[in-house]
Amino acid sequence: SGEVQGSFAFVTDITLRKQVQEELNRLAVAIEQAAESVFITDRNGTIQYVNPAFERLTGYSRKDAIGQNPRILKSGKHDALFYKQMWDTLTRGIAWHGRFINRKKEGSFYEADATISPVLDKSGKITNFVYIKRDVTREIELEKRLIHAQKMESIGILAGGIAHDFNNLLTIILGNIELAEDNIKPEVGISESLEEAEKASIQAQALTKQLITFSKGGVPVKKIGSIGNLAKETIDYSLSGSNVKCDFLISHDLWPVEFDEGQMKHAINNTIINAVESMPDEGTIDVRAENINITVEQGLPLPEGKYVKISIRDHGVGIPEKHLSKIFDPYFSTKEMGIQKGTGLGLATTYSIINRHDGHITVESEVGVGTTFTFFLPAHEKEIRELKPIETHKPEKPSIRTGRILVMDDEESIRKLSKKRLSVLGYESELAKDGAQAIELYKKSMDSGQPFDLVILDLTVKG
Repeated sequence: SGEVQGSFAFVTDITLRKQVQEELNRLAVAIEQAAESVFITDRNGTIQYVNPAFERLTGYSRKDAIGQNPRILKSGKHDALFYKQMWDTLTRGIAWHGRFINRKKEGSFYEADATISPVLDKSGKITNFVYIKRDVTREIELEKRLIHAQKMESIGILAGGIAHDFNNLLTIILGNIELAEDNIKPEVGISESLEEAEKASIQAQALTKQLITFSKGGVPVKKIGSIGNLAKETIDYSLSGSNVKCDFLISHDLWPVEFDEGQMKHAINNTIINAVESMPDEGTIDVRAENINITVEQGLPLPEGKYVKISIRDHGVGIPEKHLSKIFDPYFSTKEMGIQKGTGLGLATTYSIINRHDGHITVESEVGVGTTFTFFLPAHEKEIRELKPIETHKPEKPSIRTGRILVMDDEESIRKLSKKRLSVLGYESELAKDGAQAIELYKKSMDSGQPFDLVILDLTVKG
């Protein structure tokens, strides 16, 4: 009759399904937004998914990576045993933890802590692998720099102490040689031997001064100025009379830097000497100075901010890769060692100086192509004060003078030598073994109405 006799309704509770879908969505969003690089492969190693962090870290886009094998990141820095042990662990269904050195798409290397987890189906078979990697390149660089700084500090303290004592002994030797030369007759024939001894002592004294600069004793006395002007003046002077030329490209609006002029000249000069020696015949050194804003992403072990970047590039023989990690170590040199050859202190001293200016120095080199040293120095916000060239005057020939001089030194032999030398020059001198005695003698001279005309102090006194 067409009448409805009854009805049926089928209701399916989809609450659980919606919860599962929401969970999956949350998981997908979490992986997409994770700071760590995440990618998933099938059991054969074909990449099926990469997150945005993977793209940022490696330089490979999602389109580039999907369908490829993780071997696209292979750097060649790990041997076959490394991969065998990794896969032996994974194929047993156990997660693997370790550190990779990988290569980015553009060719540079990075280090990453990694966890690779096998994904198993209900039957226990591996269906996929999930790779989670965290970039630790900057952390490792900071750690290496800290270890190197601690090593340099320890060596510096030792070197500074030895250099100070050795310098005192050389001062005594040189002073007595000069006294002997003044008192000896030229025709005796001994003067030539004394001259050779004097030359050797002066060379040894130059070495001890370099040790003192390398050590903690060389605390920089900084002034704000143009590091570009200083670099040009120093390099022009260093290359005068050389068959090596220099091509400068210094930014006209270079930010000012706070630096110790003497120490920075020393650092630049050491680097230039290294460049010249790498081009024994002739060549050109490229020097660039520019402003740079350093960010965390650049991976340099420096706080973010404004810096002046100075690069010194030669076109010489280059430095083998195995030596690059040791190039700033004291007493390491690829040249023959010796006074007229290499001391192994030049670049170590440069490193120490740049470090004490809160900067950073890097080196890049390729054998047969050349080497580039790069300084990063913190920029100063104040207005640039033009650096005026320091006028140098030839010392006048000592003449007989009169006057009273107070000499303070903790070494008795140096005090005695100073008295002798000053006496030869016509000066009256009084000696003090420490600061307290010097102050006492100075006060007495003022009270007596006969003040000292000059006070000579040893600035590095034990204790």
